[in-house]
Amino acid sequence: MATELSIIVPVYNAKEHLPACVDALLAQMPERAEIILVDDGSTDGSGELCDGYAAQNGFVRVLHQENLGAMRARKTGLGAAQGRYVTFADADDVADAGYYAALVTRAKESGADIVCCGFVQEERADTRMTAAYSQKILLNAVPDGVYEGKKLKELYSSMVNVLPYYTFGIWPSQWSKIFRRETVYEAQMQAPDEVRAGDDACVVYAALLAAQRVVVANDLCGYHYRMQAGSITHSKDPRYYHRVSVLYRYLRELFQAQEQDISALLMPQLARYRMYLVEGVLSLKEEMLLAEPDLTEEEIKKRTLLLTGGAAIFDGIADAKVEGVSAGKCKRTALAAKGDWKAVERSMRRAGWKGRVVGLFRGSI
Repeated sequence: MATELSIIVPVYNAKEHLPACVDALLAQMPERAEIILVDDGSTDGSGELCDGYAAQNGFVRVLHQENLGAMRARKTGLGAAQGRYVTFADADDVADAGYYAALVTRAKESGADIVCCGFVQEERADTRMTAAYSQKILLNAVPDGVYEGKKLKELYSSMVNVLPYYTFGIWPSQWSKIFRRETVYEAQMQAPDEVRAGDDACVVYAALLAAQRVVVANDLCGYHYRMQAGSITHSKDPRYYHRVSVLYRYLRELFQAQEQDISALLMPQLARYRMYLVEGVLSLKEEMLLAEPDLTEEEIKKRTLLLTGGAAIFDGIADAKVEGVSAGKCKRTALAAKGDWKAVERSMRRAGWKGRVVGLFRGSI
């Protein structure tokens, strides 16, 4: 019988967390489903662990590749997937019993190309494996319902984000969705391999624009996204601003290529998304001084420029008009990216800021 669901799991040096992920999948596999583990050049024994699962379970397949990143790993898995529907999981996450069967049922009954779900965010108070996770349920801001035909514009109007700044419209995570295979295939395969930050977002938004029927189902909330110390998303990346520049340029081209009325709905959201991606630059000086209190102004500027210098995502940001974000914050972001911290502080004083240097909390600047 034909495979109904393919669950694609990119794996890179995840030996510590992988058993919990795969065991949770094995405990609830729907009928006619497969698990595809893509070993992305792991060096910690994760690849061998994947092979062990495949040897014991006929519906687990393992694909090995050199270390090319999560984007390429998902492409590799999707190219091999046989399921009518596809979903994804991260190797350090888990899902509730019955979650994937419920995804397939909702997709089939609704006839959706994509079903967008809520999820549970989990975070440990410290890095010990025995530490308990705190949990928070996160839902899409776009209301539950079926979006097709003319109603798709309603989805597009808040797909990326909604006000107040910053609130995601549809969470840009592949693992909180089930896709009809042909809907996600082109979106995944056309996404640039160079995207390492926001790699989910460029695929999710492209797939949503290609879909004919989208279902938002916040009641399906069985995926547990575990924030681990050292993960790609939550670790310091010295190339971060250059990596998100690739993402921003890709989304800008994608959104500008849509029909004019749709593009007009998307571009203001992209402006807010750009600010969301780069606003952390305003905390760089404070973070540096917390780590090394004796740093000179010259050294702080030098280190700032090593992180931000030439990153295209800052181009024109000083004069950007972003609904929900003050013009002053846009200008301060541009000044911070240039390492001109004295000008940042002068701007903050004029805006009424009375704290020292630059506040750690983004909302305060």
